[in-house]
Amino acid sequence: MRLTKENVRPSQLITRETLENAIIFDLAIAGSTNALLHILTMSHELGLGITMDYFDRYAADIRCIVGVIPSGPHTIVDLYRAGGALAVMKQLTGHLHPEVPTLLGGTWGELLEIVPAPKPGVIRSLDHPWHDLPGLKILKGNLAPCGAIIRPTGVPEEMRSFRGRARCFDNDSKAFAAIQAGEILPGDVLVIRYEGVKGAPGMKELMLSNDALVAKGLHRSVGLVTDARFSGFSHGALVGHVSPEAYDGGVIALVEDGDMIRVDVAEGLVELEVSDDILAERRKNWVRPPLKEQKGVLNLFARTARPAHEGGAMQPWEA
Repeated sequence: MRLTKENVRPSQLITRETLENAIIFDLAIAGSTNALLHILTMSHELGLGITMDYFDRYAADIRCIVGVIPSGPHTIVDLYRAGGALAVMKQLTGHLHPEVPTLLGGTWGELLEIVPAPKPGVIRSLDHPWHDLPGLKILKGNLAPCGAIIRPTGVPEEMRSFRGRARCFDNDSKAFAAIQAGEILPGDVLVIRYEGVKGAPGMKELMLSNDALVAKGLHRSVGLVTDARFSGFSHGALVGHVSPEAYDGGVIALVEDGDMIRVDVAEGLVELEVSDDILAERRKNWVRPPLKEQKGVLNLFARTARPAHEGGAMQPWEA
């Protein structure tokens, strides 16, 4: 109420530096991949110019320092008891923008000065992180020329670089049924498409397929590439937010069963091993499907939403 009376607005508190701090924090905790969408949407809304590349820029220095499932053995309750978000930010002090204002008044630098450093445990330091990996990683390649995302710390070590045969499904339910029927084998890569911003519409949070992979122990031998998104606690070799999405004619729409797909977390690569000439031929035969929702707010959303690499929100105006 005080901020309202003083005419302090969100656009004054959410600056480029605010969002850069959020990126650094998310990399350090291996937080939800969905944070990428929220941060990009706010940046697009306010014209701040932050792109997916900002995540890679900070990933060069920021490692995962929080051992919460699936990046470690601890729970969110353990993290809270260890000091929570403020304790994590205390460990990141030298990398954050301290001059950024807080909702409470004053700056983050002033607030963090009085926060005690956490004891080693759930939260570690950047000198001794839980993983020598960033919490999130942007992938690019011919399968996702505008970008995709993976959480390296939730990927089994043996799957951080993998190559496999594509098994294509146009929704999560069909892929789930194939897993349950025993049709998905080690070495396969599930390609789940038309579940993106426009295709779903609304960018479905995949739950069925990736949970089934874990339940059957296939998450250590089967990859998953999709234009949809994931829960914050999902784990496995899961590549999401592939952009352009299938509905927009992205390369993910042209993948066929048996194509080879290569993913390399360290290289930041998601590649379809099919020549440009063959893809051009396939594109001639590709037909955009009708929107799944022909009326109502979901139809409006699909027609006015930004692509995933710009946040995926309903923003018909120019930033």
